[in-house]
Amino acid sequence: MPRRCPNANPDIGVRYQVFLGGACNPTTWRSDIVIPILEEAGVTFYNPQVDHWSHDLIEVEEQAKQCADLCFYVIDNQTRGIASMVEAAYLAASGHPLILVMIDFGESVEIEGVTLSSREVQDLNRGRIFVSNLMARQGLPVFTDIETAARACCKVVNTGVPVTSMGPEDGAQPAKLTGASVGRKLIAAREAFSHCKASQPSHVSPKEVVLALRSLCIPDHESDCDISSMLPSLSSVSVPTYSFNEFCSVAAEVMSLRMSKTPLQSLMTRLSHWISSCLNRILSLPSISGREPAYFREVFLGGSCGDSTWRQEITIPMLRKHAISFYNPQVERWSVRFLPVETEAKAKCKYLLFVIDDRSRSVASLVETAGFIGEGRCLVLCSKFISDGTEISGQQVKSSTSLLLTFFLAVLFFFLTNLSLY
Repeated sequence: MPRRCPNANPDIGVRYQVFLGGACNPTTWRSDIVIPILEEAGVTFYNPQVDHWSHDLIEVEEQAKQCADLCFYVIDNQTRGIASMVEAAYLAASGHPLILVMIDFGESVEIEGVTLSSREVQDLNRGRIFVSNLMARQGLPVFTDIETAARACCKVVNTGVPVTSMGPEDGAQPAKLTGASVGRKLIAAREAFSHCKASQPSHVSPKEVVLALRSLCIPDHESDCDISSMLPSLSSVSVPTYSFNEFCSVAAEVMSLRMSKTPLQSLMTRLSHWISSCLNRILSLPSISGREPAYFREVFLGGSCGDSTWRQEITIPMLRKHAISFYNPQVERWSVRFLPVETEAKAKCKYLLFVIDDRSRSVASLVETAGFIGEGRCLVLCSKFISDGTEISGQQVKSSTSLLLTFFLAVLFFFLTNLSLY
């Protein structure tokens, strides 16, 4: 069924089934691979690749994207693909049907005759990870082969099957890094640990461990003495205290014991929980297991990391002065292992503050910002354009790169203007 396009320009009468977005010059994947397959299948398409591109085409392309039944994007290894990542993130988050092809970089990356530094490749790969994670969370397929993806595109358009039904049998890659539940559990454990500690700043006493476990929905009928019996083995001091890692070990052990109950015990436990929840709803009383608040922080401090100091020097002192809670994701060395935790933290923050400064390329931050704009989140964006000659990670930025990053920010502002978010 064709997509409705309520904001379409009435002067543009043609509607296409597929929008061919992604890497443009010097790539030839559209004319060499995809267009012949679409024409053979009788699928109409809009090709935005032109010899001389200008900013005037942004609105025309946006009309074509929004009115297309399906968007087909390729992020290859011949271009940096930052604009493609930003657009794909926005479309995926806004619920637009999308097929994405992601072709990884090799060991040595050369674009337009310039060999990219390892730091720049790392920044680009981080942005690709964020796009892939967003696609997986939306249930949208990611391919590594353009021809396979083009045939899947024809299948979606001609048969009407949902794009979210594309799986490994169609050539799509398995979803990765979608474990937001892991992040949720870690955040809940950290919150319980922080709220119950009173004896020491970074450790808790055995009694505080029991209280923290109760706040993690350990049922009241679990014996405190059974929990306490696990504690001495984790500490080598006479007056035991436990770090956050040790607390997580105890929580995992308790949950493991609960899982090892007999089927009858498990049935009775679930039955008692169901009866309790029903009574609590009827009597309008708080649940004994507690409920997670809608938001656990007010502001998420996203945006440029690395050498950036805007959080510590400006934002955090101001937020503390006004007693506004916040979540700071900046760490000394970022790892992809942090992504599920960060994903859950962003979902649990009421407002998103993203600062994109001129001290880093901030590719992942550009991708994230586009995604949140697509979701319609409460977002405040502060950006600083990169000028020619700016030094990032010990490397001087050339004029072509600074113009590209400036253009990507202009695309973000275009999305913001369309949604009336500032």
